[in-house]
Amino acid sequence: MTASMRRPSFPPAGWVQVPELVGRPAVTEAQAAANLKRRHGPTTAMPAAEGLLPGTWDASRLLRAVAAGQFPPPALIPGAAPALGWHTGTVDKWVEAHTTK
Repeated sequence: MTASMRRPSFPPAGWVQVPELVGRPAVTEAQAAANLKRRHGPTTAMPAAEGLLPGTWDASRLLRAVAAGQFPPPALIPGAAPALGWHTGTVDKWVEAHTTK
């Protein structure tokens, strides 16, 4: 596969989506095998990943905060329409403004 045929990385550099913001729980080998059997959820074991948002955020809390105007709304990711996400600069500014020092 040549460089021009490769699929671009997603989301593009400088953009994040919900999983990067809120993190993800660990998936054990047993959970991955069960997910593969039932064809739902992650099918590969992986360690937990910390999100960019401080504290205990999950997707529901993030989307409620966006709806209430307490978190910046997502924008169309350039070149990836109709995908939505947040520019990392916007998230960094919000985290800085809402983190106690």
